[in-house]
Amino acid sequence: IVVLTGRPRLRDPRLQARAEVDGVAHALAAGDGDPTQMLAGRYSFVVIELLRRRVLMATDRFAVHPVCFTVDGSRVAFADRADRVPTRVT
Repeated sequence: IVVLTGRPRLRDPRLQARAEVDGVAHALAAGDGDPTQMLAGRYSFVVIELLRRRVLMATDRFAVHPVCFTVDGSRVAFADRADRVPTRVT
């Protein structure tokens, strides 16, 4: 599962041929290298790997589109604003 906000640009010209969001989602899901090095522009993303039970969250270097989160045991909740993240994950 890939959640993406903002207007990221792919640095790899081979992936730029895809639709913008599809290319970014493909690059993030592929897990090849550091995803923050693949993207430029203003963005934030969350990649949820259910089978590996792993979550990756990142934002651009200026945090124009922030990602706020909380962890409650094995559950994670996230939002674009701190006041929207639940204090308890159900």
